[in-house]
Amino acid sequence: MADQASFETDAMEFAPQLYSAALRMTRNPADAEDVVQETYLKAYRAYGSFTAGTNL
Repeated sequence: MADQASFETDAMEFAPQLYSAALRMTRNPADAEDVVQETYLKAYRAYGSFTAGTNL
């Protein structure tokens, strides 16, 4: 499984932008938080196969 510290370093900086986009789409703070959580869970599970320099 992915290294948690590396994932936090690489991915968590985008949380505010992701939340903002999710809030614009859902117009509901609780739903936006759920979207962010589900997105980060999927990203964490796939993090081990991520190749730097590729599109996300």
